[in-house]
Amino acid sequence: MKLLPKMMMAAVSGVFTGACLVFLVIVGALGFTYATTKAVHLPGLIQAWFTNENAMPAVNFQPNFAGMLVLVGVVAAMFCLSTWRQARGGSSDELPECG
Repeated sequence: MKLLPKMMMAAVSGVFTGACLVFLVIVGALGFTYATTKAVHLPGLIQAWFTNENAMPAVNFQPNFAGMLVLVGVVAAMFCLSTWRQARGGSSDELPECG
């Protein structure tokens, strides 16, 4: 298989994997905030805090969309870099075994 189709598949896979990672981080942060009533601040991604509104528990949050896009881009770039290295012949098969 040629390098360009492999790189395109790696980029798409990286974008989907990065988006899933961002979603899981957000759900985890909001769940942690709701369960513990403590504030959560993940720099560049989300800030969440627990409040009571009208005598009901509530979780407020402030997302950082630019940071989320950067995280998705970094994951996609890592997928592309690993595909490029693999196509160059730099596989882990050449490394010596331990033991």
